[in-house]
Amino acid sequence: MNGRIYMNGSAKQPGEERITIRMNIKTKVKAATVISFLFCLLVIGMTQTALADVSNTYNMLLVGADRRDTSWNGNSDTMILVTANYDTQQIYLTSFMRDLYADIPGHGVHKLNYSYAVGGADLLMKTLETNYGVRVDNYMAVDFVTMSELVDMLGGVDLYIKESEIPLINSQTDWMVRTYDVSSDASPIAYEGYNHMNGPQTVSFCRIRYVGNNDYERTERQRRVLTALREKSNALNIAELESIVLRVLAITDNDVNLMDTAKVLTVVKDARLWEQIENRVPYDGMFYSNNEILTPTDMGATVAKLTGIIYADVPGYVSDYSVTIGNDTATIMAVQQALNDAGYNCGNVDGYLGGKTAQAIVDYQKDHDMEESGMIDEQLLKAFGID
Repeated sequence: MNGRIYMNGSAKQPGEERITIRMNIKTKVKAATVISFLFCLLVIGMTQTALADVSNTYNMLLVGADRRDTSWNGNSDTMILVTANYDTQQIYLTSFMRDLYADIPGHGVHKLNYSYAVGGADLLMKTLETNYGVRVDNYMAVDFVTMSELVDMLGGVDLYIKESEIPLINSQTDWMVRTYDVSSDASPIAYEGYNHMNGPQTVSFCRIRYVGNNDYERTERQRRVLTALREKSNALNIAELESIVLRVLAITDNDVNLMDTAKVLTVVKDARLWEQIENRVPYDGMFYSNNEILTPTDMGATVAKLTGIIYADVPGYVSDYSVTIGNDTATIMAVQQALNDAGYNCGNVDGYLGGKTAQAIVDYQKDHDMEESGMIDEQLLKAFGID
């Protein structure tokens, strides 16, 4: 196996496999401080050398899985990339919608959440990297029960609830209590306005899909919950933050270890004052629905906008994939056709540089003694005689 052991914030290199070391430490710590680490991990920068290529940015992928039992990973119905940009001192919350187009390595074109179901967090991260040009440094995944527990450990959150959302929250909360090993001692939501929500109620709020603007509004609800959690964690002092790491790692699925805790706490303290910017892919007016898959009309423009936002004001930084996919559609299609003609199957000639095309490029480059970048570069274009 060609890989490295990745600890904490280390970023894997192209072509390498990610070998994850997990720590399952059952140490009990002060419950009221646990949820703050959920946001602490959004802004950590433990391995500074690994961040240099994007000038001090760090990406944590938060995953919420609709897993009803332990027989599978579940669909990742919540996928939020949290970017801490140390140069701009801003935090970006980018929701990737569950039905978003994804050419999943080894599986072809599906909705994005399918990648987590069949390959877990590693395949989801690889899919985001190869399709949308963002580097994912670490991930943290929760299911219904874990998320409920985390919210309750902080004492709940205050959220504005619309009248149309009330019956769904109450019915889903009742279902969670009956189905899982969770308890809810709160009274049912009874009125529109700000309500104090416990764990099961908050999870039920995050899951609402059929009120308002369907899944688009659901991603807004999920970001509202993260924002509320951040506000509560901001009230904690540094001494309280020091006690949360072990417990959070024990109850969530993640690939983050406990080294460089002092650096984590320093960054978290600084980031409390950072501006927060919300983002969602696909972007309004830049996609269409194709067999219920939300497909960007111009993948290059989507990737360029995404990387331009989260890596804002980074001097000289251009995403590999914004450069690659930024080629005009005709050029990408010409490369795809040339690869197919040469026996390197990249699937449809559709102008999208997804995982299958990227893998075909890597295979071609490897066989022809080129740098195995998976990118459409001048050397590749010259080899195919494409201007």
